[in-house]
Amino acid sequence: MNDLHATLARMVADAARFLPPQGPIDSFVALNPLQGFEHVPFEQAVVEAGHLHGAQPFLPEATYREELGRGRIRIADIEAVLAADLGSRAETRLAGGRTTLAHLRRQLLLHGVRIESDASVRWTLTESDAIERLRDDLEPHLRARLLESAVADDSAPAGRVIHACDAHVASDLWHACVEATVGTRPAVASPRLPVRHRDLLLTADPTLDTDALVHPLLIRMVAAYLDQGVAAWPMPDRELGLLAAVAGVYAGRLGPVEPWSRRLPARLREIRDARAGASSGETAAVEVIAEELLQLGVPEIAWPDYLTSSLVALRGWAGMIRQLEIRPDRTPVRVLPVRVIDFLALRLVLDRIAAEWGAERLGRARPASTRLGDLWHELRDRHPPLRGPGALARAFLLHQVSQLLGLAAADVRSLSEAQVLELEQAIAAFDSIPRRRLLHLAYERRHRIEVLDALAAHRRCPPTPRSAPRVQAVFCIDDRCESFRRSVEELADHVETYGAAGFFAVPMYFQGIDDWHTVPLCPIVIRPAHTVTEVPTLQAAADHRLRQTVRRAIGRVRGGLSQGSQSLLRGGLLTAVGGAVAAIPLVARVAFPRLTARLAARAADLGRSRITTRLELDRRADGGRGDGTHAGFDVAEQAAIVRRLLEDIGLTRNFARLVTVIGHGSTSLNNPHY
Repeated sequence: MNDLHATLARMVADAARFLPPQGPIDSFVALNPLQGFEHVPFEQAVVEAGHLHGAQPFLPEATYREELGRGRIRIADIEAVLAADLGSRAETRLAGGRTTLAHLRRQLLLHGVRIESDASVRWTLTESDAIERLRDDLEPHLRARLLESAVADDSAPAGRVIHACDAHVASDLWHACVEATVGTRPAVASPRLPVRHRDLLLTADPTLDTDALVHPLLIRMVAAYLDQGVAAWPMPDRELGLLAAVAGVYAGRLGPVEPWSRRLPARLREIRDARAGASSGETAAVEVIAEELLQLGVPEIAWPDYLTSSLVALRGWAGMIRQLEIRPDRTPVRVLPVRVIDFLALRLVLDRIAAEWGAERLGRARPASTRLGDLWHELRDRHPPLRGPGALARAFLLHQVSQLLGLAAADVRSLSEAQVLELEQAIAAFDSIPRRRLLHLAYERRHRIEVLDALAAHRRCPPTPRSAPRVQAVFCIDDRCESFRRSVEELADHVETYGAAGFFAVPMYFQGIDDWHTVPLCPIVIRPAHTVTEVPTLQAAADHRLRQTVRRAIGRVRGGLSQGSQSLLRGGLLTAVGGAVAAIPLVARVAFPRLTARLAARAADLGRSRITTRLELDRRADGGRGDGTHAGFDVAEQAAIVRRLLEDIGLTRNFARLVTVIGHGSTSLNNPHY
């Protein structure tokens, strides 16, 4: 059992790699959507991440074709990336040696084909002339090659000869393609089967989405547990961990009452009772995960994929749990024993109960205690295979590709069954994802060449003589400052600018004079080792104590009003009294506008009054803090920070008389939580 626990703990740790490294809402920055895929090439990473997160790895193919049409992507770019991708396989012969793999893929990238079902092909045959004329986008030499097989009617007017030949060639080629595909077997591809019961149930019944049942309840549970002082009634026993705290609250008779969750309280009581004998909360969570996987009936070989898919199904909340687990220093108020393994155990409990309810809806569940393994295997066996298109659809696809390759009807009729299947397999292997991958590489290649060409052309121009800089300015490297530094260098020859990371190589925790906890002033991937605090000067110490007393009193009043407004009796009284009080400034603005404006300005001035402060930047002899960080920096550390910054930006010699370091603040206009 210990080996099983270690294996499951390792699987959960591996799955947690794919969770977003999101910070608190006050320091939220852009995330890496390829978290956990850094070990594979970029193109492969976006495909795997797209499958895991249900996203598209590249732009739509139609978008690339628009860029191809306007010259943003060029044929030379497509040929270059295609040659690099195929390598030695480029000259692989297809269609009885009449074409190559490189030529086939080139034509599919440049022109594209319509992939339709038998039913849509029947409609196309009835309502359009798609098989009675050649493609409009055929290259001239291919059209000429196909028309060589046609016999024009000499008695027809000159303008009608080409039209007749075009129709004859297209129609004859269509019949040849039908003959080639009717006698061959359609290909069947093995799909990438889902592993979660939710996805399998959704395939069997599109209205049966168990995540839509589980997520609202799971979000309420996690939000109540992670509360940082907002809730009027905090969740009890949070020091025991998420799983134990939820089991203590929801195991009673007043637990969840929705039809799908009627078995949940009993299962949570089992977890609560079993936890008493566990040596730790993590051990209890691992045991719950093992039990739920066995009851779900998932084969052990599928456990890693099952745990990963379950964990990322609600990756916003799971990512928050993960970050609070590995970075408790970023917890705003109260540090809690947060563990991803608790979240996943709770998730699997809810998923299993919802899956049992879904199985009953499908009519495939026996007693409630029956394992879901039979259902898991049954639904995977019944999952529709990715069968190839029918005979008409295959013929229609072959008809399009044959034109792009310059294969006439006689060429298609000369192909053996094996050669037809080989050509079809080559077309099927080059489906949407590989095509879009190469089109994206061609898109980036064009941009890269344009940039490099511009740099090469600029290098050929003689440099403009510049005088020694009188000012050197160091800006933040983000886009808010980049425009400033570019403009400064363009307009002022005597100014030289540099870019640096916005925290200027000073990772630290900072606590302002009005802050009630420290905040890290550095990228989220860095854990600072120093803390700098803002304190009042000796002359302002008394004013600061008075201000703190007033702020605490105001905070207690606001807190009391906020909690009281949520109760039945005090809420009604506060509404009545507050409405009457709020009417006073409204009437005053109408009756005495000048006096009201003067009083408001005076109140604003009082609110803006600040205490004279100083930063405790230099480390004292007793520079240690209880949180494990150093209080301030010593001289050697400060010098090392300056040296690193200057070396990183390349400013190590030829200093100007004036060197400035320019930072910036920021505000958020579209974040309702901050």
